[in-house]
Amino acid sequence: MPDVPIDEQRRMAEAIDADLEPRVRLDLDISAEAAGRLRDVLEAVAVDLGQRSGIEASWPMVRMADLLSQGLAEPPD
Repeated sequence: MPDVPIDEQRRMAEAIDADLEPRVRLDLDISAEAAGRLRDVLEAVAVDLGQRSGIEASWPMVRMADLLSQGLAEPPD
């Protein structure tokens, strides 16, 4: 999906995931560096897979990368 902006990909991934059940909650305690590196890997995989197969295949990586970005943006406790 080379022509779809990342913000739209994030919205699409969130919409796909929103109604799926059962739900899983993750509580991670990893370094900011590890979270950033994991996000970067997931984004790279999502871009590659998205170009070949579209959002239908890449949405889990897009969704998790977005959640990691949100966690990195939150102020520490």
